[in-house]
Amino acid sequence: MTKNQQPVGPLGRLMGFFASVKLSIALLLTLAATSIVGTVIPQGKTAEFYQQNYSAAFQRFLEAVNLTDMYHSWWFQALLVLLAVNLMVCSVKRLPSTWKLVRARPAGFHQGRFSSLKDKEEFETQAPVNDLAPLVEKTLGRRFGKVKATPVDQGFGYWAERGRWTRLGPYVIHLGFLLTLAGGVLGSLYGFTGYVNLPEGETTERVSLRDSKDLQPLPFTLRCDRFSVQFYDNGMPKEYTSTLTVLEGGSPAFTQDIEVNHPLRHKGINVFQSSYGSDTSAVLEFAHAETGMIYEKEAASRRMMELPEGEGRFMVVEFDPSFSHQGMDLGPVFHLHVFPKEGPPFQMSVFAARPELNRMRTAGPFHVSAKSWKQTYYTGLQVTKDPGVGMVYTGFILIIAGCFVTFFLFHGQVFVLVSGGKKKTRVSVAGVANKNQQGFGIRVHRLAEILSGQAADLEKRKTGREPR
Repeated sequence: MTKNQQPVGPLGRLMGFFASVKLSIALLLTLAATSIVGTVIPQGKTAEFYQQNYSAAFQRFLEAVNLTDMYHSWWFQALLVLLAVNLMVCSVKRLPSTWKLVRARPAGFHQGRFSSLKDKEEFETQAPVNDLAPLVEKTLGRRFGKVKATPVDQGFGYWAERGRWTRLGPYVIHLGFLLTLAGGVLGSLYGFTGYVNLPEGETTERVSLRDSKDLQPLPFTLRCDRFSVQFYDNGMPKEYTSTLTVLEGGSPAFTQDIEVNHPLRHKGINVFQSSYGSDTSAVLEFAHAETGMIYEKEAASRRMMELPEGEGRFMVVEFDPSFSHQGMDLGPVFHLHVFPKEGPPFQMSVFAARPELNRMRTAGPFHVSAKSWKQTYYTGLQVTKDPGVGMVYTGFILIIAGCFVTFFLFHGQVFVLVSGGKKKTRVSVAGVANKNQQGFGIRVHRLAEILSGQAADLEKRKTGREPR
């Protein structure tokens, strides 16, 4: 241990570990690799999905390391926390010294430092020092802001700078990453994506979570007042719109039309128009073949219903508005699945426009006919909540801004020495930047050209002739 070295304790070693650039690279590569795995292996699917697509052994492995819901796993969250700690420690360790540079008092012109700069632009003029010096100070101020003038032998030295604050660019990037990570974790823990099919006139207070059978309650009630769809000539949907009303405490709060890419937003919940479909309800008439008793049942599509007199159950599985058989249009038809009390289940069709065809088969002891029917649309809604989205957007903006500052802007200092002799005045211009010295050198060269032109104009006014 040398004389100037201090013993490093456990805390110092820990800070050094978390401030390591190698740790940052390792964490970023690990997160990138796991994200690829999360893309290849579908996330959040049902157990049946994994059973159908993967072997039993591989499925057990996926469940053991939680690769089926990776972004909510403890180890993925731990990687994000480690990266956040790494960024914070790096910033805390290095920021004080950078902040001192940013907040330091202006250095001013130093003859020794100016002399050590290798690349200088120089020219001579017959314009007097006392006349040229104010012109130089004004030009520097216009291009660089605050200027410090220092008297030197037979002249003046000027110092100006710009972009000292650009040294904070990397820390803006760090802050952006931290906000992005925090927003992602917040959305992962407390956000959701759900779906609901909502028929016209009906309400819902919960949605089905994506790839799950769980239901997510909403902080309000959602009602579909109206659904409309327009079609192209080829039958493809052109535009569909849902009129939704938000109810709070049983009373309407507001009504809004939503379309694709024009969602409803309320209390952090986003409601998107994602799909649509149709439901058909019918009043079916059941006539007992022996007793002549007639019963009416209002049946909705895909809902199990009881046959009259406890003779079994039935379900309307499909409605065909224009059923064709062997080239003959038989009109609207209801297709039923019948589960009689005795005997095996079977399928049957109820012809709405051809009641004579309904006498050919029976549902148990009943002849079935359609007395009336009604077709209604339902809107398919995607409902999302992401409390961290604002932090993520802010983080992205800070990352972009920080990258621009870090890679395209820099801290530059300019030195100008104006010294005069008996007959001529010498002007020397030099500059130094913390990065992109070549690019800053172009600016210094341009500054020297401007000062040279101004000196020539001043000399012409003083002597009355063109400068040589």
